[in-house]
Amino acid sequence: MGLQSMISLVIPVYNEEENLNKLIERIRPVMQNMDRPYEIILIDDGSRDSSLSILKSLTKYPEVRIVDLIIEPLNYPVRQSLG
Repeated sequence: MGLQSMISLVIPVYNEEENLNKLIERIRPVMQNMDRPYEIILIDDGSRDSSLSILKSLTKYPEVRIVDLIIEPLNYPVRQSLG
């Protein structure tokens, strides 16, 4: 069997503190059952609740990655375009 391509699941997050743990609890088993390499990329877009803190705690799972658009350099052009 050849190499399988990785699945990247990209999820935007804004003020979702009540839903994040449930989301990961539901996504992980589905992705694991696919028997393919995968990553879950959670992008916080300036949440004002504790979403970012919860996202950071989810990095205990090796397949979870977080991006904080408030501190990431890639956000600079987005902020500029929003004026």
